[in-house]
Amino acid sequence: MKRIKKLLALSKSPNENEATAALQKATALMEAYKISEDSVIEYEHDFVRTNKRTSSRSYVWRSVLMYTCSWLYCTETLHSSAGAFIIIGEKFDVFMTKEMYLYLQKTIERMARNNIPKQAKTKFRESYKTGIVYALDNRIRTLGQAVSWASERDKRLESVSKKIEIDFGLTGAGCSSVTKASAKNQCATLNKKALHRGIAAGGAISLNRQTTGSGGRYLEA
Repeated sequence: MKRIKKLLALSKSPNENEATAALQKATALMEAYKISEDSVIEYEHDFVRTNKRTSSRSYVWRSVLMYTCSWLYCTETLHSSAGAFIIIGEKFDVFMTKEMYLYLQKTIERMARNNIPKQAKTKFRESYKTGIVYALDNRIRTLGQAVSWASERDKRLESVSKKIEIDFGLTGAGCSSVTKASAKNQCATLNKKALHRGIAAGGAISLNRQTTGSGGRYLEA
């Protein structure tokens, strides 16, 4: 069991060859000893708190960004009554989801401060941020299909959903479709000029940063 756990952890290496070899070895051992992956996986959760004064428009783009990061790293996200995000999944996946989200959120906020005039209205500023998130969502989902763990994504997400259903009695835990529907409905109220400006800016954000700062998965070579 310890060896399988180590191999599964190694399967998340940023080195694609190493990750693939580790996953294949772990799978072979589980099949040989008739051990299910669910019996090996250890789940945990973490919080990302949001400002209580966060506007509904800002909360939507933050939610879409969080769900994109959750999808990439095979975690699920719940919303607490206090407005915080609760990330649930394997320990390393939860850590990476949070790291990626915080990195991109800070990058978006910094770009808005640097590229949008201070006198611009809140609607213009938030529309710009939303555009960036739309671009990032498309880029990350395209690149995320090419990484070594892509073939395992649906299976892992299903396992996390089952865990949430058992522990919390919730189904359809992520509710990402609801959030994306809210984002689409919000389009009518956005400043189109700022939105398209944000979409263009989102295409320039580098995704080759190793999000732990000292090692971890990355998307672009």
